[in-house]
Amino acid sequence: MEQRKFLVRNISHELKTPIGVIKGYAEGLQFGVVEDKEKTEKYCQVIAAECDRMDEMVRELLNLSMLESGTFTMNATCFAADKIVQSVVERFAPLMDEKEIICNALISESELCINADYDLIERAVSNFLTNALNHIDDNKVIEVGAQSVENYIRISIYNSGAHISQQDLTSIWDIFYKTDQARTRQYGGHGLGLSIVRLIAQLHGGKYGVENVQDGVLFYIEIPKQ
Repeated sequence: MEQRKFLVRNISHELKTPIGVIKGYAEGLQFGVVEDKEKTEKYCQVIAAECDRMDEMVRELLNLSMLESGTFTMNATCFAADKIVQSVVERFAPLMDEKEIICNALISESELCINADYDLIERAVSNFLTNALNHIDDNKVIEVGAQSVENYIRISIYNSGAHISQQDLTSIWDIFYKTDQARTRQYGGHGLGLSIVRLIAQLHGGKYGVENVQDGVLFYIEIPKQ
């Protein structure tokens, strides 16, 4: 019951801000606060962006619910870890180019095969990369790679930026947890992405983690070798 109250409270809080923004800008258009075309377009862009934020949060909540339900059936296949790395980097390339971010894809010399649900692993890596984009510093460096670590295949994402506090290191995997409310709001996070990564790792019998490293932070997910 307490967890349910916590979720309802946080969902309400997350929806309140974009709804308030949409209402304010919509009333501005309704009552003729803006008259020139440029400002009108700006108001419409803000409304559309806030709608996208709410849509993204609802989809993430549905994904979270599906993974937590215990009824989700994985479609496990064998694929190269490098394929995931290249796919996600290519998908985010236009955004990273726009932000002038240096992204290095660290491809293993030997092929590392993962037996897992491709879509779920791709989602986990995408969530890591989104998180990296939200917290990168002015050095603007991201590295995405795959490697063998004992009995696991590890896919990791590094971003240059501030270290995470000791308290946050253990809490960031919790639903709706945010290390920096103002920064998260600015860049569009909801505090759900890392919770989804945690569930994906657990569904595969794998591991997940984060480390403060030199000049930045490293997130990873590990899938057992078959």
